Amino acid sequence: MELLEIMKHRRSVRTYTEEPVDEEKLEKILQAGLLSASGRAIRPWDLIVVRDRKTLKKMSGARAAGAKMLETAACAIVVLGDQEKTDVWTEDCSIVMANMHLMADSLGVGSCWVQGRLREASDGRTAEAYLRELLDYPKHLRLEAILSLGMPKEHPEPYRLEALPVEKVHWECFGGKRTYGKMEHMAEEIAEFCRELQKLPDNPGAGKVDRKTFTLLLSGLSACRKIPGIEKHMGYKNLYHCETKKDAAAAGEYLQKRYHVRPGDLDSLKMALIREFSDCEKYEQFRTFWVGSPMFELEELRPENRGWFSVSRDMAEPFIPIVKERGFYAWDISERIGLCRKAAACGMITDEQFWELTDPWVRQAQVFYHSWKDYAVSCLCGAVFFMRRESEEQLKSFLELNRKLIRQLFAEGMPWQRNAWYEPQEREWTEMFDIRQECLITRQALEEERIGYMYRQEPEEDFTDCGWRFMTGEETEEYVSNPGNILVFRYSDVCNIEPSVRAYFYAEYGKQYVKEADGGWTEMT
Repeated sequence: MELLEIMKHRRSVRTYTEEPVDEEKLEKILQAGLLSASGRAIRPWDLIVVRDRKTLKKMSGARAAGAKMLETAACAIVVLGDQEKTDVWTEDCSIVMANMHLMADSLGVGSCWVQGRLREASDGRTAEAYLRELLDYPKHLRLEAILSLGMPKEHPEPYRLEALPVEKVHWECFGGKRTYGKMEHMAEEIAEFCRELQKLPDNPGAGKVDRKTFTLLLSGLSACRKIPGIEKHMGYKNLYHCETKKDAAAAGEYLQKRYHVRPGDLDSLKMALIREFSDCEKYEQFRTFWVGSPMFELEELRPENRGWFSVSRDMAEPFIPIVKERGFYAWDISERIGLCRKAAACGMITDEQFWELTDPWVRQAQVFYHSWKDYAVSCLCGAVFFMRRESEEQLKSFLELNRKLIRQLFAEGMPWQRNAWYEPQEREWTEMFDIRQECLITRQALEEERIGYMYRQEPEEDFTDCGWRFMTGEETEEYVSNPGNILVFRYSDVCNIEPSVRAYFYAEYGKQYVKEADGGWTEMT
């Protein structure tokens, strides 16, 4: 087992069986301690091994609380430091403790660090004085800690690397963030591909599509992926259905095994969609941190989620110049529709349920994208981020696979080349935020569907006001002074008009921003 695996499995064990610790294992634990590094190789430590049951029971009183496990331990190792040899004896002895702790776990022996230095015993004395009387060690030796040992009664779950508090690691200076080379390399390649797409001539003869065809076209990349029972491309003209019952059964079995989707259980499909393809929502959360208006403090997250959130946020950052507020919506939309298409193909959901499920994503696509090229680039960025746990080599392979598929979709006569982006006769609004939140917007900004200036103030009480105010930035003072030019509007609908404002919702009262020519927002002071 490699060292990192041993560290993941190392847990403090406080309950033991009556089985003794094997002599050979104890010897290895002691060797691990004696091999420890120390300043100038002084090795200022002495170890006392205690196996006598009566002594161990008395040792449990060396702490007012926190040493009770010594009563049932098979063995204990007391680590002492010689203060006359070095002034860093505490650091050197701590290394001994850590090494023995790790070795014990690697051998299947339970162990627990019982701090002794600067701690009080059950009788009110210091733990050091208590143990010096019991174990009779000289005054120039100082107590560091006790390592209790025993065969574990239970085996705690190992730590998960994703749960590490990586936010406690700073790069180059305090508060400095880590850069992820593999993601930066992927972003560079996608930026180059973006330039390649922009050079493709627009097709003036691209045909208009109806909403259902548009829905199927949005599944672009995922529709190309085959699964058991669906061995052919599902196409984009009609909702595909498996050709035989055998194919439907094979596809259904695959979806059950891979996504835990159960036949006739719509909720299991909805859960799979959220569980597997929600990076667009994560990106929205990241944006609130990037613009300085975080929707929550990292400390509010569970410890097991905090580290991976920070890592994921920093991994997504290289894609900001490419996708901006559009984020990874395209990837999630494509994959969600693709999974629903497969579920409909094998009869796990009805056609009617398919169109109902996919309706919100079609609306989202219209908010964030205005061409297949924009959609394709966002798909590609989302694909790479989706695979962020993998090595750079695997990321390159996955990027190239999806890049090839996109090139095929844009080839002469192919779906994204011959079909125009869908334009509904009337705007299709979608829920972009809590629909109960309201704000004020000028009539001009609403009519022109253009926002260039926004600020937040203390909310008013006569409606569910979130405090935000939106304007084009060109209104005169006389115009905004006319109550007839100021409208109560849903914040969610403002996000439909200008999705970039969504990240600023949690900004403090008094903040105001102006939109720049590049589409970004600058805080006004």
